[in-house]
Amino acid sequence: MTKAKNTGLFILLIIQAALIVYLYRPGQGAPPPATLLFSGLRPEMVTSFTITDNMGKTISLAKIKQAWTVGSDGYPGDNDKINNLVRRIAGLKSSRLVSRTRGSHSRLKVGDELFNRKIVLSGPDRKKAVTFFLGTAPSARTIYLRRAGEDDVYEVSGLSIWKLQTDKESWWQRKYVAVKNADLQSLTLTNHGKIISLQRDAKGNWQLAGTPADRKLDRNRVTKLLNSVCRISISGYEGKNFAPRDKAIATITYKTRDKTFKLRIWPKNNKANEQVIKNSQSRFYARLEPYILQDTLELKKSDLLLKLKQPSKQPPAAAEKKGAPAPAQ
Repeated sequence: MTKAKNTGLFILLIIQAALIVYLYRPGQGAPPPATLLFSGLRPEMVTSFTITDNMGKTISLAKIKQAWTVGSDGYPGDNDKINNLVRRIAGLKSSRLVSRTRGSHSRLKVGDELFNRKIVLSGPDRKKAVTFFLGTAPSARTIYLRRAGEDDVYEVSGLSIWKLQTDKESWWQRKYVAVKNADLQSLTLTNHGKIISLQRDAKGNWQLAGTPADRKLDRNRVTKLLNSVCRISISGYEGKNFAPRDKAIATITYKTRDKTFKLRIWPKNNKANEQVIKNSQSRFYARLEPYILQDTLELKKSDLLLKLKQPSKQPPAAAEKKGAPAPAQ
């Protein structure tokens, strides 16, 4: 009896071992391969991008002739930032399925009404718009996502709520003037009636108009000037109907190989402690911190020239005293 019982237990043990080997054979418990969440989304075809936050506030971005604009006023958008975000969304993969039940949507903040962010991407054909919801973040690098019209909720990486703000300032193009030094052919600063004009000669070297041929430019000072006026970042834009009350105090004229444009500068606004500027290539007046152009507005022609070397003064030879005794022979 005992022998038969032991034999039965041994057979049962073999069956259990075989079952474990079968269930845990290689590849059996592996998660399904990650696939693109938006396989039909082509970044180059996206011309509209809207973001709605959990308070119902929405920001709209629109692409017109390959340039993104922000809001109904059409402020210039940061093309690199927006295009990179669209490409990141198009590349999102379904790395981990979190839930398949509709009841989890509210808890994970990915519901049709209760969400942290609602994103809509569309192209010329609005019927093919891509809509999805972003919810809570289970970790610093991941967030819950649900595609509109579906119950499945995924945990994905590569997106975060703080990078998807609904204020227009987050999406503005802050580079108001961006000219490569190598492309610049001439630069003219008119400030309170005084003119400083730099031009390249046939060899590509800078020359300061109205100075003697024997005076040489201070190359470091010229480079500092070009760096300060060829790359200007602003703090914000004025409204599309804005018009300054005062007259511009200075104008910078840029001439490159293929275009000429002007930057007008107004005096500092004491209330906002900012300076208003206007690029002739832009529809909008802009604001910037006064220190950015302070050195430029205080510049004089002489500042761009190397200092003349003063002749060294030798101490006069001591005059021989009259009647001094002759040296001993």
